[in-house]
Amino acid sequence: MIIQCKPIHLLHRANHRGKTWEQVQGCIVARDGDFSITVDTDHPAYPKAKACTDCDASEVPCDEWPMWARMLAKLATETDRGVGDIIERMTKKVGGRQFKTWMKTIGIPCGCEMRQAKANKRYPLKPSN
Repeated sequence: MIIQCKPIHLLHRANHRGKTWEQVQGCIVARDGDFSITVDTDHPAYPKAKACTDCDASEVPCDEWPMWARMLAKLATETDRGVGDIIERMTKKVGGRQFKTWMKTIGIPCGCEMRQAKANKRYPLKPSN
């Protein structure tokens, strides 16, 4: 897929994913001055997100949860399996569904399901018996 963006956005994405500017320059197919670049996201140099694997989503003991996860757990309903379900339910209320639909129309998966599953696995809600 070909996209247009500002060079700073590609640099931020590269840094976030452990790449340097020099490593990702191969995916730039055109430059429009200093303010816009055309990027091939299918190029091997493009900084793609790592695949979600079971090994990086191991369960965290409840007493080691970060404060944000403990606070979200207080908002749990009977149907929530983990913190990922709570986040998904809350973001629906503030436009999450519209964002997901928009991302699909432009051909980019939003990654919501992957993040939800990972959060549920890391921060599962225990049934209160």
